[in-house]
Amino acid sequence: MLSFARDLIYRMHSRFFKLPDATFDAIHYGGMAVYKLCIFIFTIVPYFALLIISP
Repeated sequence: MLSFARDLIYRMHSRFFKLPDATFDAIHYGGMAVYKLCIFIFTIVPYFALLIISP
């Protein structure tokens, strides 16, 4: 969504927060990185733990 409608999302957020373009991009890409890290931690790591303890 961010790659296709970046300007729309930026205009919507700039109504509430006065952010420069670079800060807006950094916050959103950082959020995507945290999301991907959480997916890794909460899905892949338990899968490998189950593989280790299964006979």
